Amino acid sequence: MTRLAKLKQASAWLILTSMLSACASIEDSDRSGSASARDAILVANQAAQQMVGRYIGLPLGIDDLKTDDTADQTALVELLVQLDPLTTSDEAVVRLEQTEAGPDGPRSRSFLMSFRPLMQDSDSDLPSRRLGGRFSPIDSSGRLTRSCELTTLVRPDGFVAQTRPDDCRFTSPDGPVGLVKEIAHDGERLVIGDRLINLDSGESMSTDQIIQFDRIRAMRGWAGVWSEAESNWRLASEFQIEPTGRAVVPVDAGGMDLGLIIELTPYRWRPDEPSVLRMRVFDLENQSLLGQAWASWDAEQLGIALPDLQIGLSLL
Repeated sequence: MTRLAKLKQASAWLILTSMLSACASIEDSDRSGSASARDAILVANQAAQQMVGRYIGLPLGIDDLKTDDTADQTALVELLVQLDPLTTSDEAVVRLEQTEAGPDGPRSRSFLMSFRPLMQDSDSDLPSRRLGGRFSPIDSSGRLTRSCELTTLVRPDGFVAQTRPDDCRFTSPDGPVGLVKEIAHDGERLVIGDRLINLDSGESMSTDQIIQFDRIRAMRGWAGVWSEAESNWRLASEFQIEPTGRAVVPVDAGGMDLGLIIELTPYRWRPDEPSVLRMRVFDLENQSLLGQAWASWDAEQLGIALPDLQIGLSLL
């Protein structure tokens, strides 16, 4: 691994560890009062509900995530989080369905993640914001392949959940391997990190796999191109677009395309910075780039204004 790659990996993992430290202070302060089991269940449901939604993600800390026109496009990962029917009055369960591009087409993986109160002695206080649970991959036939104990620290605006390598272990040709999985949520952004540990040596076995996910928010758009032949603007009917990289070809009221392809994706200048929205516009015929614009991820408006091209997006 190059020195630059190591720096990127370290800065990416720092996003998770800094969020974990913020949550750890809550565990200490929460011990000052007693909380009922019912309170703990409410906190577990809160953590599960915070995760529910659709996300788009980019891996953190990889060398090829630069200004290349296709690197970030092919790296996009979609994530759908839903409450699972396995949810009970004692345990909140979510299902994570992750889809990413592959050489043979999209690849999908599914996981279950649960939140439940930690078991305590009857004479002990129950820290309502410290939860137990499990993380379980699901194979293509719908069966759980393994299950790892998960500890969650909940804060008012999110949580951090973590497995321990000794509790999440499997065998490999190199010996016993443990998985440290951290899942951090700050109310909007979700970061998932995987680190493989050689249990004999305690050393990391490979580059950390870390993906930052942002909630998908749909936008309403309009577009216009200047027609020299007609000495007038051709305007597109209203269209919708999401920051998932799926291209939109705007058409006018008569159903004719404007000769444009519009793409909206997350983008990062540096691996340790939050994602921004990037809109790019291409010529439909020759795929050449006609213009691009950036805005913060939570921006309510985004647009391009050129002499012969105008596009405006607004949050739905």
